[in-house]
Amino acid sequence: LAACPGWLVCCDAGQACLVVYSLDQASGQLGQPQPCSLGESPVVGSAGQALVAASMGPRPRHVAFTAQHERLAVLCECTNVVTLHAFDMADGSVGPALHTCASFESMPRSVGCGIARSLASLLPTKVALLAALPFGLAAAAEVALHPPSGRLLVTTRGVPRGGSLRGLDPQSLASLQDIAAGDSPRSFTFDRAGSTLIACVKGGLETYRVAPDGEVSSRTVSGLPEGLHGLEVDCVECVERSA
Repeated sequence: LAACPGWLVCCDAGQACLVVYSLDQASGQLGQPQPCSLGESPVVGSAGQALVAASMGPRPRHVAFTAQHERLAVLCECTNVVTLHAFDMADGSVGPALHTCASFESMPRSVGCGIARSLASLLPTKVALLAALPFGLAAAAEVALHPPSGRLLVTTRGVPRGGSLRGLDPQSLASLQDIAAGDSPRSFTFDRAGSTLIACVKGGLETYRVAPDGEVSSRTVSGLPEGLHGLEVDCVECVERSA
């Protein structure tokens, strides 16, 4: 979910839509839900990815506002696509996609999508997933704003290709940087200064240095504290210690 003054935007992956709530800043009370359809998007990845997307839908999983809250970035897990939409602060409406890009360094796939939709209509979801695995799968994981630079950052998990981290221009979604990440990167967060990025990966955490312009470098792998080995980390947040 993502919040801005007066509004809260949530993803409904199962229904392939966003849900917008008005938000009373003083009381925290939410208004009536306003569903917002996202429409169709291209599929990024293998033929197996097309089969998964046809079977499960695009599955919007994460949203992030740009710095001035005038744009909303939406990440779809099964199609590996990020879309950028106008957001109206007056009524909470989300406009159609202005720009679309892949969540990792790849070309959108169109060949085979019709066949995949036909197969998906015949196969149970679990069978479709098993049939898709040999082709290789990816799953867009999270999109977030780097506050100092205004750049959008996106993580993508991959089987068996590993993970990636992509930097995007917040106005056009043009790719600004692509770097390899650890195994199955999921949630990530920044420290208060925006100079360090901490990401959940399989078996532990990774940290990266982030320049003021949003350029990411200096990846460091770290494990989990003693006694927590073997656990999967799904979410990470950075809390500043008080003096």
